[in-house]
Amino acid sequence: MIARFPRASFVSHIHIAHTQEDIADIVLHLSDPLFVFTEESLYGCLSPLLPYLPKNLHIYAVPCGQKVKSRKTQHALENFLARHHAHRHSTLLCLGGGSILDIGGFVASIYARGILLVFVPTTLLAMVDACFGGKTAIDTALGKNLLGSFYPAEHILLFYPYIQSLPLSCKQDALGEILKYSLIHDTVLFQFLQQHPDTWHEERHIDFIIRTCLQTKMQIVAKDPADQGMRKLLNFGHTIGHALEACYHLSHGQAVLLGILAETLLCVQQDYLDKQEAEKIFALPFFPSFTEPLYTQRLFAFLLRDKKCKDHTIDMPMLCKIGKPMSFEERYVTALSLNLLKRFLTSQEFRESLQGRLSL
Repeated sequence: MIARFPRASFVSHIHIAHTQEDIADIVLHLSDPLFVFTEESLYGCLSPLLPYLPKNLHIYAVPCGQKVKSRKTQHALENFLARHHAHRHSTLLCLGGGSILDIGGFVASIYARGILLVFVPTTLLAMVDACFGGKTAIDTALGKNLLGSFYPAEHILLFYPYIQSLPLSCKQDALGEILKYSLIHDTVLFQFLQQHPDTWHEERHIDFIIRTCLQTKMQIVAKDPADQGMRKLLNFGHTIGHALEACYHLSHGQAVLLGILAETLLCVQQDYLDKQEAEKIFALPFFPSFTEPLYTQRLFAFLLRDKKCKDHTIDMPMLCKIGKPMSFEERYVTALSLNLLKRFLTSQEFRESLQGRLSL
């Protein structure tokens, strides 16, 4: 006998709050008891929510500086939920950046075979990308996001005042994902970044940026929730970016920006992207300075651990124009051989692309 199950769809309710009063309508109906997962450094971000949260509240805060997306944190959170008698009708509210949302979502997906999940992202990076789409994960010693699940938050609260208090460096960490969305889908967003290189992060622009990125991701995820086709476009800049992040302990935002530089060069070398289009990308003033020695073998070793690596190839999306990726007959990725990628990582062009010195 064969039992066939239609692919599950999901709905995430995204709520935008400009003031503390806006929060009330969103959180007043959360279950009692409520479990909150956050970091010790973010207790201040919890304050605007507290007047509206249930009285029976259990908070688990990860100590500052602890590696969040680890099995150690996963087990600690699971034990915390069990000790406080969480059950399958309980709610876990995750308040923090992308790492808190990733691991909190993963624990919510496996505890009691799934409990209600609420996300309250506190960084611009988490608001434009990590909060939506249903991917959860933890890291292991052998690679990023190797353990995970698809489990969307039922409610996502975007409280804009959190962003106003962020330092500029933290806002800039979102640029990799913002630029990615412009390159794979939205030329208007790309032109905005060209026209506002110094002011893109100002309060008057934040709503446009968040809505544009989330609307792009919504359109893609709605067509491919299980990451079988179009959703793979969201990996642009991330294959080499994740390897750089792991190899050099860069922030995710810095690594993705460098990954975009490298993978844009790959698009040119594979004759998918015109040099003039690539030069528009390279001309943006957002890319970090990379002056580290290039450990090619170590970088390649991290590529080998990529989840997309199979049969001596890695599936990667390619651009043909800014705002327009290659469709590859609706596969949206092409299989690049590991030998080709190894030659690329050892090339002078790759080194120069990371250092911002590349002349096409």
